Order: sequence, then structure tokens, then C-alpha cells
Amino acid sequence: MNVEDAVNYLYSIPDYDEATGIDITLEPPDDGAQSDADDPSEDIVDVEENVNLLGPRLLANAPHIQLTNRNSRVNPCSTRSTTVDLEDDDVREASPQEKAKPPKKRKSKPVYEWKQYNLDHNTYVERRKLDNKSQHIPSIVNRWADEGLTPYDIFTNMWNEEIMKLIKVETNRYHQVTFGKELHVTVNELYQVLGIFLLSGYNKVPNRRLFWSKCADTRNLSVTQCGMSVNRYEEIVRSFHFVDNSKMPSGDKLYKIKPLFDHFNKIFMELAQPLPMTWAVDEEMEPYYEHHGLKQFIRGKPVRFGFKFWCLCSSEGFLVSFKLYEGRDSGHEQELSIGESVVHTLVKGKVPLEVTGL
Repeated sequence: MNVEDAVNYLYSIPDYDEATGIDITLEPPDDGAQSDADDPSEDIVDVEENVNLLGPRLLANAPHIQLTNRNSRVNPCSTRSTTVDLEDDDVREASPQEKAKPPKKRKSKPVYEWKQYNLDHNTYVERRKLDNKSQHIPSIVNRWADEGLTPYDIFTNMWNEEIMKLIKVETNRYHQVTFGKELHVTVNELYQVLGIFLLSGYNKVPNRRLFWSKCADTRNLSVTQCGMSVNRYEEIVRSFHFVDNSKMPSGDKLYKIKPLFDHFNKIFMELAQPLPMTWAVDEEMEPYYEHHGLKQFIRGKPVRFGFKFWCLCSSEGFLVSFKLYEGRDSGHEQELSIGESVVHTLVKGKVPLEVTGL
């Protein structure tokens, strides 16, 4: 039986004109092969047109059609059904576009290998003892471990007295200009604020004020016992600054954080001594999803939205110098390509000529 015979059969059912509706159910083939559920359109009333719109892949396996008649005037539950077979000649072939459509590829889930380490203040020392692959750890880390430096010692070497005094002066200056009173912030208080910043990076709470809360699930003893009240913390954070805003030039997008970048580029270069002979330059994305003029979008990257950094690293993976990407025309030497300009900017004046050849 072909499609035309099936449609004629529908019209031959008794009381067809008085029926409230006719259900067409497509059953899978007898061989158990799967088929797509290409449903006919509900907006088309004509039965013959609806049958002709059945998906080609569904009809390609010569399925069965079950016809059901429900006459509401006699009995809403009464049914009448039959089964008809469609001949292979009546099956509509798939269009070239449908045949050319490639199958969807499933993305494989990443497999993570977890290792257990002792998370005390000598984490990197314990890791060096447990993991016999110390050649993959930058030599600077091994040197710190041999010298017995703690994470606090390393932190204070990077956030040294020079940068902390700068933050102290500019924070007090901004508070005096903005609020008309002295803040009298100390270096010790600034270290406490930085510690709370680091803590909130991995100990997530909806609001940092919850660290001082009396609730057991959010209260943090490391914060409450450091001697800084929540009001004092918010007062310092409100005025936290690195530069004098009155001297800000027009068009400099990085003026307010430039002293911080310059400081860490200098510190990283000092820590990298003695300088290696091989280097790597690449881009790094720092995720950021809020509104900002320097935020970049890179299609196809694991991190598509965020701040783009150009990084100069040693062959061991230690970051030596970095530069925030400000735009296509910002800081680009016209006689060089973008890649050449980036390498020249990161290396010039920092790496000796016998290493770079520049």
C-alpha cells in the first residue's frame, strides 16, 4: 500500500466526517532500527499534505502507520485502528542539503588526575619530596625550598616595603582629598587587607562582611582575630590607591595600576636571576565578565572574555615580564608587526643583548 492508498483509507472510515480527530502513530520498523521522530505539522489541517510532510529518514525504513478514529458523539474512548505498509517506491528521498549535513560530534570530557599533598605552610617542600619530577618545577621554587623560605617570606619579598609605602601614601592622600579627613592607614593594616583579598579568592562568600558575621558557616577566625574591624576594612578598601589622581594624563588607560605592574616586572626579573638562554612569549587571558574598556573577546579560546596579557617566561615556566594588551594601536611600533613589537617591548632593556641578540 502506498501513501495515496493510506489517505484513501482514512476517508473510507465510517463516521469520518463526524469524528473529532484522527491520530496517526508511527511505529518503528520490525527489525528494530531506530528512526527520527519527524512529526507532521499541527498547523496543516489537510490529511494528505500532512502525510506527505513526514520526514524522509523516518519513512526510509518503511514504517507502519496506525490509524485511530475517535468519535466523540458515540464514545470519546472508542477507537478503530489498522496497520498499513508503505512501499519503498513511495518513500521521499532526502534532499542534497540533508544528505550533506555532517553528524554532530560529541565533545569528550576532560580527564583529571588528582594527587594528594599535605597543605601546610611547607606545601611546595612536601610536593618536592613526594613528586620525583622536580625538573618540571622552576629552579626558583627549588631555591626557595632549599633556603627554607615560607610562603609568607616569599609574599613579603614581592610585596616589599617599597610598594607598601607607596600604597600607604597614595591611599592616605586619596582619602584626605575625597573625604576631607585623615585615614592614618599603616603598612601592617595594608598587609591585613591584602590577606583578606587573598582569602576571599578561594574562600567564597556572597559578601566579605560575612567574614565578621556571628554565623558559624561564614565567620572566619583568621579575619576576626587579626584585629581589624569590618568598618575599618571597608574604609581602607574604599580609598585603596596606587597613584595620585590629580596627575593622571589623558588617554592613559593603565595609569592607576601602572606602578603596580612596573613593580612586579622589576621583582620578577630580579627573582629570575641568573637569566636563562631560552625564553617563551605568549598571550594569557585573565577571565573577566563585567563591563570594561580593556576587556577582550577571543573566539575559540578556553577563556573567551577577559583581559589579555603578553607574557615573557623562562623555559621553566617562570613569569619574568608581562604587559596588558590595551588595543591594536596602543604601544605598537609601526615599523614592526604586532608579534615583533610585543617581543621587542618585553625583552628590550630587561634581557641582556648577548641573550636576546637585539
